[in-house]
Amino acid sequence: MASEELVLVDTSVWIESFRTDGDERIRRHLAELILTDRAAWCEIVIIELLNGIRSEMETKKLKEYIEEIHKLPITDGVWAEGRKLIQRCRMKGYTIPVTDIVIASCALYHNVSLEYRDRHFDYIFKEVL
Repeated sequence: MASEELVLVDTSVWIESFRTDGDERIRRHLAELILTDRAAWCEIVIIELLNGIRSEMETKKLKEYIEEIHKLPITDGVWAEGRKLIQRCRMKGYTIPVTDIVIASCALYHNVSLEYRDRHFDYIFKEVL
């Protein structure tokens, strides 16, 4: 599969889809990405999700996905991209959480789109880049 077809799914989207009262449109879109084998994540997203799990149902869902979802590696190239990105954000006056910098850098480095529901990524992609 060509990497441009993959979509790096941010923690915010996974959380919204796991919520019982979550946005149905987001849940359907994520399900479509999974069913079409286009969903991807990186280890930091998995770690964030594990940190926020509140129920056995969420644990079970996450464990089912861990082996199925494409995993984008956080390589030295991703870290280099992150160093550049965080400096650009600071020069524009934005303080972005390091986890979001790493996730955005992973998407940029691997040349995939990023699905998110977090305003920090709006700052990065609409105002910094």
